[in-house]
Amino acid sequence: MKFLMLVLILFSCASNNEKKKLSQKEQDALYIKQLKKIRPLLLSDDFPYMECEEEGSHQVVKQTQPDIEFWKSFGLLELREKGVELRANIMALKYVEIEGKHQFNATFYNCEKVTDVKLVDEIGMCKPSEQKVFKLPYALDESRAVGEEIISQVIRHHAIKNYYKTYAVDNVKYSYTKKELQASAKFYECF
Repeated sequence: MKFLMLVLILFSCASNNEKKKLSQKEQDALYIKQLKKIRPLLLSDDFPYMECEEEGSHQVVKQTQPDIEFWKSFGLLELREKGVELRANIMALKYVEIEGKHQFNATFYNCEKVTDVKLVDEIGMCKPSEQKVFKLPYALDESRAVGEEIISQVIRHHAIKNYYKTYAVDNVKYSYTKKELQASAKFYECF
């Protein structure tokens, strides 16, 4: 009996070590993976033909959320984390404000046919169909690498929404006075 108790205690201690806190670098890598793996359902998506299976749903409630309009359409990192756990690649987002609290809901899907675009180097490409500067309010107390991935995904979503085939990102920089990330992008209809 004592041996069994000892084994249980050792197993408990070993499982607690697995749940240790991640370093900033490991946390950034995890967020970047989540940003690349799962994206919101966009208006341009042809959902009935994407061959999707529902994987579940999740809700996050927050007292305050800066830049609420952006996060309502982009999807919180907490929702993306749950989506990756459920092995989803698309999330349908809903937002409700109840008694001053921000309620973010996501239904997760694993879809077979997902529209995507390619990131390219603009050398040798056809003439761009559109050029645009993107700005993202972002405090540098958060990770710069995660911010750059967020703005990259915003640009990617813009390309998918507007039916481009390829895009190029250039000149990603941070404005300390405006506390925002900026990037210029070119969108192409050719490969």
